[in-house]
Order: sequence, then structure tokens, then C-alpha cells
Amino acid sequence: MWISVKENLIEERFFELKTGNCSSGNVVLQLIRRDTRISFFLFPKKITNLICQDTGKRVKKSQWSAEIVKTAEEMKRNLKVPSWGYWSFGIIALTILLAVPIGFYLEVKDSIGATRSFMTENNQQKKFILQTLDIGDLVATSDKVYIISEMTDKHVKLIESEIPAKPENYTEGLSNEEYPAASFTGEEIQVLRIIFVTARVSNTDQILNILDN
Repeated sequence: MWISVKENLIEERFFELKTGNCSSGNVVLQLIRRDTRISFFLFPKKITNLICQDTGKRVKKSQWSAEIVKTAEEMKRNLKVPSWGYWSFGIIALTILLAVPIGFYLEVKDSIGATRSFMTENNQQKKFILQTLDIGDLVATSDKVYIISEMTDKHVKLIESEIPAKPENYTEGLSNEEYPAASFTGEEIQVLRIIFVTARVSNTDQILNILDN
């Protein structure tokens, strides 16, 4: 990573200020622009220093007069510097900070979706999970696997896969590799949504597992 720092003296104003460290009282107020560049990000900063002309040393801000403090604030306010470096860096940093937990959540969600077994969920949890499913998600009964092809407020349409359900579907979960989209060419059935969310596709066939894509 390339980092550089550059300072430019923008303006000077002269004052008289009697302090113990500047016997003549001749001081100069300097406005400096300090540019810190990190890669292509530019971070400009406005700095004011009060220098004793006798010694060349800085005068502490606690010793500045009210007039000098006011003038320093005005000098800073009048100097315009670009702020795109702060904004762009902030946006990128925020994106990274959000991407990490979102990525983790999606990974966990995919893992849960792939291995969740309805056999370990209570009826309320099953209903909640089924209400979150959408087109393209998979559901499995004891002998069949379906893909959701359509969903409305009243009905859910399912298409059966030519690949039958397997016992390991309920212990290891469903997967898109085992049940690719091209395999869903079988019977199409329509289920009332109020029936579907109770984990059934018919009066006799119960949903035993799902894959939330």
C-alpha cells in the first residue's frame, strides 16, 4: 500500500501575543493543508499553527488569544478541500463491514437450509419455515421431491422430480446437485397454501424436508 504525506502553507497572519515562551510577542498564525494519500484515497486536513518568530517554536493553543482563535477558525472555514477521499473510503469500508456478516449469515442460512429436517421442528417452526419458501425451493415427502413452480396467496404449485426421494434426504438434506432443475419434469400438483404451511402436499403426504434456495 502506497502512503504519502504532503504539507502546503496556504496563508499566514501576524499578531502580537505576550507569552512566557515568546518574549517579543511577535507570532505568526499559519494555515496549512496536509494531504495524506493512501493508494488512490486522498485525505486532506486543515491545520493551524501559531509560531513564535523569536524561537520558531509553536505556541500552545491554551495560550492563544480569543482573536487568534477566531481568526484560525475563519481561515479553516474559508479553505475548501475535497472530501471525496473520506466518502469513498467510508463507503468501501462500510460495504466490507456489511459484507462479512451478510456473507456469514448467507453461509449459515444455506447450511441450515440444506440440512434442516422437519422431523426436529415443532409445528409452529415448520409453518414459519414454509411461509418463507418461494419459487425454486424444494420440498420432499417420504417418496417424492418437488420444486415450487408458482406461489400465490391461495395456492402453491409443485412439480415432481423424476428422481425419487431417498432416505438420506432426511439426514443429510436436499441438494441442487442431486436434484437439478432439469429433473423436475414429472406430475404437477396444486396445493392450497393453508394446507402447504401445515407441512402437507395432500391429506396423506407430509413434507419431511426442504431446501431454501
